[in-house]
Amino acid sequence: MKKVISLVIVLGMIFTMMPPIASAADELMFDLKTGTITIENGTESGLRITQDGGEEMDNISASTVINLTQTGAGTTANRIIVKAHVPDGVNIRLDGVNIQVGNAPFEITADAGRVNLILADGSSNKLISTSNNYAGLQKMNTGKEEDGLLTISCESASLTHECDENCGELIAECLGFFSAGIGGGQNFGGYDIEIYGGHIIANGGKFGGAGIGGGQGYTGTTTNYGGDAKNITISGGTVIAQAQSTGDHLGSDIGSGGLSGRTGASSNLVITGGNIYASRMGTTPVNGSGASVYKATFTIPGDTTGSTTLDAISVKTNGTPYGYSTNDTKSILVDGEGKLFIYLPSGNSEIEYSGKAYTAYIDPWGNAQFFEKPDPVTISLPAIQGVAPPVRGATPVNAITWTEEYTGTVSWSPNHSPFQAGQVYTATITLTPENGYTLEGVPEDFFYVDGATTVSNAANSGVITAVFPATSDRVLLEIVITTPPRNTYKYGETFSREGMVVKAIYDDGSKDPDFTAYTVDKTGSLTLSDTTVTLAAIGNDDIKTTLSITVQKADANNSGGSATVTFAGEGFNLTAIGGLFTLDPHAGEATYGLEVGGSGEGTINGGTLNITKAGTFIIGLVTAGTENCEAGPKVTATLTVNKGMQPAPIGLGKSDASTNGGSNGKITGLAANTDYEYRKDGGSYTVVSSNASGEITGLSAGSYVVRLPETDLYEASPDSQAVVIGQPGTQPGTPGSGGSGNGGSPATPSPTITLSEVNSELFGNRPDDIRVEADAAGAFGQSVEVKITDSEDAQKEILPLAGAGEEVYPFDISVHSRAGYSVKITLPVPERLLDVRERIRVVYKKDGRLETLMSQLIEKNGKWYITFEAVHFSPYALVVSPAPEKVWTNPFMDVREDDWFYSAVRFTAQNSLMVGTGKNTFSPHMATNRGMLVTILYKLSGSEENTNSTFMDVAPGAYYAKAVAWAQRNGLVAGYGNGMFGPEDSITREQLATILWKYAGLPEADITALAVFKDAGEISAYAVNALAWAYESGIITGKGNGILDPRGTSTRAETARILERFVEQASSVK
Repeated sequence: MKKVISLVIVLGMIFTMMPPIASAADELMFDLKTGTITIENGTESGLRITQDGGEEMDNISASTVINLTQTGAGTTANRIIVKAHVPDGVNIRLDGVNIQVGNAPFEITADAGRVNLILADGSSNKLISTSNNYAGLQKMNTGKEEDGLLTISCESASLTHECDENCGELIAECLGFFSAGIGGGQNFGGYDIEIYGGHIIANGGKFGGAGIGGGQGYTGTTTNYGGDAKNITISGGTVIAQAQSTGDHLGSDIGSGGLSGRTGASSNLVITGGNIYASRMGTTPVNGSGASVYKATFTIPGDTTGSTTLDAISVKTNGTPYGYSTNDTKSILVDGEGKLFIYLPSGNSEIEYSGKAYTAYIDPWGNAQFFEKPDPVTISLPAIQGVAPPVRGATPVNAITWTEEYTGTVSWSPNHSPFQAGQVYTATITLTPENGYTLEGVPEDFFYVDGATTVSNAANSGVITAVFPATSDRVLLEIVITTPPRNTYKYGETFSREGMVVKAIYDDGSKDPDFTAYTVDKTGSLTLSDTTVTLAAIGNDDIKTTLSITVQKADANNSGGSATVTFAGEGFNLTAIGGLFTLDPHAGEATYGLEVGGSGEGTINGGTLNITKAGTFIIGLVTAGTENCEAGPKVTATLTVNKGMQPAPIGLGKSDASTNGGSNGKITGLAANTDYEYRKDGGSYTVVSSNASGEITGLSAGSYVVRLPETDLYEASPDSQAVVIGQPGTQPGTPGSGGSGNGGSPATPSPTITLSEVNSELFGNRPDDIRVEADAAGAFGQSVEVKITDSEDAQKEILPLAGAGEEVYPFDISVHSRAGYSVKITLPVPERLLDVRERIRVVYKKDGRLETLMSQLIEKNGKWYITFEAVHFSPYALVVSPAPEKVWTNPFMDVREDDWFYSAVRFTAQNSLMVGTGKNTFSPHMATNRGMLVTILYKLSGSEENTNSTFMDVAPGAYYAKAVAWAQRNGLVAGYGNGMFGPEDSITREQLATILWKYAGLPEADITALAVFKDAGEISAYAVNALAWAYESGIITGKGNGILDPRGTSTRAETARILERFVEQASSVK
């Protein structure tokens, strides 16, 4: 407990008692509206009071209180002059006086006696001089002992007291240059003024006047006391005094005025009480102003040696060094008795010597008393009061509760005001010891704060760190949709929160402007029964908001395209022609019709186009409305129907002419009554019809080929094999035969046909298996050389003419002989094509397109050959037609042929990529999980995996276990980064794209392509390149209306469609 020592010093000051205030019966009231009030001695020791324009009043008792008041508004040109000199003084009570004149508003003459100025309770009084020569409240003096005394006090007290707000107020001011606020005018000092109470404001003039004291004196004068101040005492009240002068004209706020020709000193300036506001109280002399200082004697304990240096002793007044500076090298003399002589101002000063502190007090008579200060006591209160654990929403405190030992400030980190939710706050408390206490000796971690988790401080330190528990979290009260989303949707659209702003409102009144911690119960396609969407706060099922929406019938987004087909003898099923029309998956039954403008001719029956002439057809389509979809407007498509291919006539026979030069030869084995074209010996075609026996008659000897002519539906067929009609005596011999055998002249050697060169990558490994045959003598008339070679020119001419899905193997056939006759070519079937030999045909280039020749597969001695008639020596090719589409029987009851995903489900099922979820179900709208996808790719890769993955949630016996291990080993999946893969988790569209992208070998992509999607900003960073590649490759196309939905789940139907596109279009697959 701190030891308190009280010291009472009774000063030997004699205060002049104020006379008692007269009772109400002894009061006189004067209104100061007009004129000058003059108070002077009357007859029989009474007073005479005169007021201009009024009667004189004699023989008034001196103890009567003269009430001066002003009932009018504003200032008047009146004055108050006191000349009376009576033993007990004159009592004057000011009650609302307001005087502002170019003279002294209130003047006490030098020969007047004592004036007791009483300020009425609650009154405000103004005495303002606008002249340079007069003070606001002017106390004239002659410097003589008999000069009177001016006292100022409150109405309710005759002695010094502490004033409250009810005490009267006096404002005394010189608006001119040279006079005091209270005291002397220009050339006059301020003498004999005592203030016991009241609220006093005193302002001196602008050049040299004191607030309370003397006015400015003239330089060089010797007959006045300007600037001096004597016998000024303040012992109560509130006093605000200011000398407004500056520079060389500086005067004291209380004390001497400025610029005096004499000493300008202040003497007997005594302050024993009250609240004083004055910065210059007659201190260091400046241009005539002086300080009232006293010589004090300080006995230094134990020192009788004569002197000590300034470094060993210091003197402070009001906390700052007085009279000396630390750079002063002179010594302070100490006499032989150990006494220090030093001049100190009146009041309290502190002296420190050899580590000991002393207090010096100088009384108004210059007597000094010294008291040794006790040693400070170490702070002993450990509990810091006024700092409590932060509460969210509360305002932080910045100061602790005061104690008699210390005060303290508080700062907070983080610096929030008010405190926020879910925050850990640290308070830094900085203590300041009160007088007589010290932090020296305080141990480490001495202090504590109630409610703090940790409190620490260093030894001998008042800096305390207190850490508090986290403030409580906010409690969610409701979810509010401040900007509703688009609330009208079409059937089949996916609900989107685009444009929706959701706010969360908490119990502390705060709001999250874009609240995302919620779930939406509609994430898939909308049906007509979906009229509400529910938002629920995650982790709080009690907080829900229902949003009403409208689901309308879907628009039928049908579109027409174009397609090319070749007539094959029957009508065309328009629903099965790819690229012709794209139908909305929700559209109703389609109706087809022929439009004006095409070059072809035909009719449409239902969904079948029957043509009578090949060409272009403009086909219109409309779809019926359904319960879920509007009727579709007409769209058109262009279908090009090419003429069909006719086979060359085969199995032809002949009948030779019966006479030389005769024309009764014929070609047999043709269809009866059918149009044909034939040509003889490489000439032009002749149109002819076969007879009822299937014969062309009337032919002379020669080599003939026959073909079916071009019609509205078919191209002309290839030529048949040559039919050679002979005549008597000119039968052609067999290649390599001898003479005639009837004894004539020796026959010349028969022409031969030979294979002179085989330079073909396709057939080069079996040149001995190639055969060429022809009637060299009859057809060519000379020997023939045939070459089979490869050529880049042949490839450039043939390849662009091939059909979609066809495999093309070009080669050249060239002959060195007369053109226009056919050569029978037998080629070995290349080993690479043995498995597809049934789909091989032989073509050559004719008129900018590929012409198909009649050909035949022959098996001989375990080897396969293809034979054909080469009628045109140019680029040829073996063409392998695409395999016919497999017949697929749909086992799934939940997959209909008109579903948009039907073909994708069929593709994945036929290729064993996906299987059903049950015997008769595919579950197209079920979400695909991560385990399913890697299993599909594992099947597609054809790999075998014998290891296990490192994922903790993949059981070794699970159906996807080997697939996950394979995908992990090949870098397709890495899991969630916590040892988990999540095989049963639904896969998102961006996850699916990323795994396919890695499977394809991380191909490059232009990520700017994703800018077309409104929700591109929602794509996770890891998936940006993958989705850009998938979009550019046509594997993932979006969901319409500019929505990609990267984080939406992929259904089994969507996954099947994406896999179909991936397998068919991806350029590089592992």
